[in-house]
Formats: sequence, C-alpha cells, structure tokens
Amino acid sequence: MHIRFSENGSRLYDFFNLFAHKEHILNRREEEKGYDDVCYTLFLSLLNKAKDMLEQFEAYYYPGCALFGNFIPYLYYTDYQKEEELLSDLAACDSGKLQAMILSSLLYNLKGISIEKAEDVIPYLDDIRRNGMFTFLHGLSMTDNAKWRILCAWNDPESTRDSYIALMKAFLPLFLEEYALYREEVKAYGLDLQKRLVKHGYTVISDMWKGIYDEWDNTEKYLSNASYLFISIGAAPLMSTGRDEGDKTKRTYVQGFHLEQGLQKLRQTIINNRERLVFFFKNLGDATRFQILELIGKGLGTNKELAEALSLTTATVSYHLNYLFNANMILRTDKDGKSVLAVNKRSIKKTLDVFLVKL
Repeated sequence: MHIRFSENGSRLYDFFNLFAHKEHILNRREEEKGYDDVCYTLFLSLLNKAKDMLEQFEAYYYPGCALFGNFIPYLYYTDYQKEEELLSDLAACDSGKLQAMILSSLLYNLKGISIEKAEDVIPYLDDIRRNGMFTFLHGLSMTDNAKWRILCAWNDPESTRDSYIALMKAFLPLFLEEYALYREEVKAYGLDLQKRLVKHGYTVISDMWKGIYDEWDNTEKYLSNASYLFISIGAAPLMSTGRDEGDKTKRTYVQGFHLEQGLQKLRQTIINNRERLVFFFKNLGDATRFQILELIGKGLGTNKELAEALSLTTATVSYHLNYLFNANMILRTDKDGKSVLAVNKRSIKKTLDVFLVKL
C-alpha cells in the first residue's frame, strides 16, 4: 500500500481539532483506564495556558460539534506548511463556502453523515434554503443556546469566521510551544508506522486490535485509498478512526498518538483479567477449598477450627488458605480482639460481575 506520514498535516490537524475533542478527552480521563494519556497531559496544559480564551472557544466547539475545525474537503491540511497559510485561505472563503463548511461539520458530528466532496453537501443546502436553518437545527440534539449560536453563525458566517481566525492566531503560539514537546516523538513514530504499513499492509493496524476487539474489521475500509497518515495527539489514544473525506488521492488515516502502546497495555490487562478469572474458578472447583469457604462463611475463623471440621492437618488447611487469599476470596479481620478469617464477599461479587460482563 502507498501511504505517507505527514508531519505538518498531523500538527495542523491537532491545532484545528484539539478543542473539538475537549469533552471526549475529559470524559475519557474520568474513566481512569490506567494507560498513558499524553493527549490529556497536553490538553490540560493548554487549558491552563489558554484559560483566558476558553469562553471564546466555547462559541465554536460545542459538545459533539466543531463549528470550524475539520475543513476537509474544503481546505486540506497536507496542502499547508504552516497554520497561518490555512487561516489565510479560510479568510478568503465567501459566505456560501463558509456555510457549506458549517453544515458539513453539523452533518458529520451530529448526524454521522460524512461529506466526502464539496458537491455532496448541495442537497442539504437546498433543503435548508427551502425549510430554513431553524427547522434543521430543531431536529438536532443540542442545547437551545448552542442552536442559537449556530444560527447566528449561519446568518453571518463571515463575521463568525473573522472572530474565529483572530482567536486561532492568538492561540497558535501557545499550541506550538506545547506541541514542540512531542513533535520529535510524533515524527519518529509516524515514520516508523509508515514504513511498517508500506511493508506489511493493513495487518499492521488490525494486529494492534487482536485480542481486544476481534470483531473490529474495518481496517481495510479505513486505510483503503489513504494517501496520508496523521498521528494525532488530540485524537483518542485508544481509538483509530479512518477519514474517508475529500478526494481519493487525499484521503487520510488518523491514528491517535500512543495508540499502539495503549492497546498493548489494554491487551495485557485483558489477559491478566482472564488469568485471574481462571484462577478464581479453579479455586471454586476445588472441593476442599469450596468447603473451607463455606465453613468460613458459617463463622469458623481459625486454621485449627477448619482443620478439625474437615479432619485435615493445619498445614493442609494453610496450603488451601494460601490459594484462597491469592484469589482474594478470603481476608483476615478482627473479632473480639482476635484475628479471624472472613469471606471477602465484595471481591467475589466484583469478580463474578466482571465474568458476567464478558459473557
């Protein structure tokens, strides 16, 4: 396959899309998945540096919708060396083209409709001309405030564009300062992934997901006809998204930075979880250990009491208890000033819940 890593395209993509991912980045962080989230680290630093601009950004980046951001197929990131060049071309767009950009973004983010070519949006524009933008917005799942701001932008797209450009120019030095910390690492990984894709094809990506989402089989679709590879710090690091927009010769595959590392950690976690589940049920499957659990649940709390009830030596009971401890099925607690055994019901329930989720 023929695909080329675009260093400038990757940077420009993040510059114009980082705040579009805001809600997703922050929500993902709250889930505490335990993987290295360089995306969140970069974003948090930018939030702090750009705190005086955050209210202005809210005018263009609503939850689930970037009013301006992904300009494909109207302006293409790999066509520019610097962000200012794209902003200059954006400044030259007339109101009709700006409305097409706004509508394309709404269709993609809120209705899942991808506009691959500029002419593909024409039927939707015609529909809005017949029925009005207010009718179109009425059917979208957004707050009234968001709808009102979009309606204002639609009615005066050039003024909206001008204020957006001013904001992005002010934001650019802050972004470049933070991005510089990751630039060389992004470049090195992008070139390495490009080399592997050219040599081995789609399997490089599909192999990343093996053992995690085995039903994830859209690799060929996402990479088919892709000419450029973007490595995005702003995209979700555990999500790989194919961009099927614009001319075929300019289609892009966007992959989150540290996606591969994150998937390796997730795969190991899944393997470890599976091994823990197997260990858990092996202990339940052992008749002696099952009896010990039952007796502990009935109140027998010492090695001696268990040994007498089962006609076993205390050494044999200790051997089985060690396995139950390692499986988090039992724990030690205090009762009347004495250390006794107890069933770890919370841990057992949690393990069984994990098992049921996997079914």
